Amino acid sequence: MGNGYSTTTHVDFTLFDVKRCGLYKKWDEPPLALSVKELIEQIKKWGIISQKPLIETSVYSNEKILLPAYLWGVEECPITGNSIIALWNEIENHKGAINYVSGSKPVGTGTIDATKAKAGQIPGFMSIFWVIPSRNIIVAINTEDHSSLGIIQLRKYLNGFLNGFSEQIIRTSAENGEHTAFTLQQRNLNSPTDARIPDSKLKSSIQIQPLKLKGEIKFIKSNVVSVRKLIRKVRVRINHKEEYWHGIKDKIGFLFHSNEPTDNREIKIEYPTTINAKDVDFFVKQYIDNSYSNAYDVTFVFTGDIPNKSLSGIKAEEKFPGLKIKYSTDNTPVLLELLTELNANFLSKVDGMLSKRA
Repeated sequence: MGNGYSTTTHVDFTLFDVKRCGLYKKWDEPPLALSVKELIEQIKKWGIISQKPLIETSVYSNEKILLPAYLWGVEECPITGNSIIALWNEIENHKGAINYVSGSKPVGTGTIDATKAKAGQIPGFMSIFWVIPSRNIIVAINTEDHSSLGIIQLRKYLNGFLNGFSEQIIRTSAENGEHTAFTLQQRNLNSPTDARIPDSKLKSSIQIQPLKLKGEIKFIKSNVVSVRKLIRKVRVRINHKEEYWHGIKDKIGFLFHSNEPTDNREIKIEYPTTINAKDVDFFVKQYIDNSYSNAYDVTFVFTGDIPNKSLSGIKAEEKFPGLKIKYSTDNTPVLLELLTELNANFLSKVDGMLSKRA
């Protein structure tokens, strides 16, 4: 496809509750500052209005299990108060079809390139989140069938910005990336020193949890004595040394018909067992704590004519057709027009999903 085109596609919505976001003195009261709306407004001012290069917008340190995320874009609707925030999530550069972006382009001006990487480009994938403060939810938007929604990166990003870059921080020095405390006072940018008074009673917290649907877990627990086995699927990765796979193939090679495993293959493990309600609670907690990762999904197989049930059935996730997306170039959506489309035509669908919440 050429530059500047529109398409209509399906969209997957996954809903997340914003349990907490901001600065608090009492956990059972609303935040005194940096609500999710205000936090995103500050992120836009910090990263986009200031025209930072993409590479300079990572706000949390590298971790072994989570590579950096960068600010791709923010758009806001002054009428509804809703917004979109998009992140570029870095991934390891294995051989295969990987998208890249330039790390030197200012935030909000980049384009996605699916060709061979050039110097300074960052391999990754985009995650897009529709923030609806009036419902106190964040909707993960997935039109590309990504295996990851990027919600873990979003949590880390919001938390990293709140505690390291927000306007409510009083720093020990202008060069110091740490802060001494939070304050509700606005800083006077014309003053060479920060004369604000820290408030040691202010505590930060961000809790964004998967929104659960009613019915599925109750059904599993009601029929738990009839569970005869559990099923889990394990995704096989290719980023291991060759000798590792030779050892695996010696043991389970028949599962792959002597072919090398790829990122698209999974091992389905069936485990005959009996369980109780506490076991179900354990599986549910693991699944939710890991943001609905497929690696923690469990299918429960019952005796008789009882249909199989999976933990994935509790997700507030639904697929809808008819989403119109405009692209500035291949793979690069126009976020402002996407926000307008979502606000105009999909709020009622979100409300329908919310009516089923547990």
